[in-house]
Amino acid sequence: MLTGWDCVLGRDSNSAVLFEYWLTKLPAAIFKPKIPVDAWAVVAPRISLLKTIEALKNPDKKWFGDNPLVARDAAMLKSLEEAVAEAKSKLGDDPSKWRWGSLHKASFNHSLSSSLDLKNLMDLPAAERGGDANTVNNTSGPGFRQNHGASYRQILDVGDWDRSVGTNVPGQSAQPGSRHYGDLLPMWADGKYFPLLFSRQKVESMSKDRLVLEP
Repeated sequence: MLTGWDCVLGRDSNSAVLFEYWLTKLPAAIFKPKIPVDAWAVVAPRISLLKTIEALKNPDKKWFGDNPLVARDAAMLKSLEEAVAEAKSKLGDDPSKWRWGSLHKASFNHSLSSSLDLKNLMDLPAAERGGDANTVNNTSGPGFRQNHGASYRQILDVGDWDRSVGTNVPGQSAQPGSRHYGDLLPMWADGKYFPLLFSRQKVESMSKDRLVLEP
């Protein structure tokens, strides 16, 4: 699954599932045996992917003992077996049915949706996302749930402002029930953009509604 993978963390990728679970297992396999037990909970979240890669590329006695190459390979295999086991426990025994998007989601639950009726009115469907904390448009969160990342992005063309584009989430309106309440969510989840118009002529030509406030 990994040797033939294109290394793209797409939402429909099953290889991405195995890779991401493997990343969660590798730091413990490499570093935990050398870290005091009572310090591991503090140290573990601070181990970067770059540090993990460095330890794997240049195995030394500090982390792997007297036979660093052998110990390195053993740690990689052990953590890979653990990753396969966890993926199967969460997504089933058939790896062809695994999907990264089924795990990596961004939820949009309104802070006031305290009852089922309010949830149905205010909450929006969780959006499947590709990527992770180490890719372009990085996203992260506990247990693969995305609670960190850019909700708004824009690309500005300072030579022709009307060619600028942007994206936002979840919608153009903050009013539950409005057809614009979650209308930007699919576009945002797909990494797509809408026209970000500046000139009055362009704005008025694309307007759908007009709200007039009078004293």
